[in-house]
Amino acid sequence: MDIKTLEELQAADERTLAFTPLGLGGRMSPEDSADFQQRVIARLELAEDVAAWTR
Repeated sequence: MDIKTLEELQAADERTLAFTPLGLGGRMSPEDSADFQQRVIARLELAEDVAAWTR
């Protein structure tokens, strides 16, 4: 396993910048991409049987 620096962990993954509200397309800014990805994930609910420590 490669151990990454904090800076590497905080850097935007270039692959995620292409996922936009309109689907795959032009590259979003890292800030807009982070906002979009968080909003997509926030709409999801984990199943009740997911352990609390996993949440």
